[in-house]
Amino acid sequence: MAAWDETQQQNFLLRILREDRFFLFEALDFAPSIFQSAPINPEFMASWVKEARQAVGNDLYQPGCGAASRR
Repeated sequence: MAAWDETQQQNFLLRILREDRFFLFEALDFAPSIFQSAPINPEFMASWVKEARQAVGNDLYQPGCGAASRR
């Protein structure tokens, strides 16, 4: 991803949230690695986090999510 231009990076990150909601949590699992691999515009990152939270919705409150986050 570091070799991509800013538009390509942003498009890829948005696809994580918008393409296939069935695999949203799996996609979010590898997101931190992506964020470490290339500099990301702070304004874009703030809007991406907001959209990610909206995409996850109330699934954050499922019993499995809480247990997984404590491991």
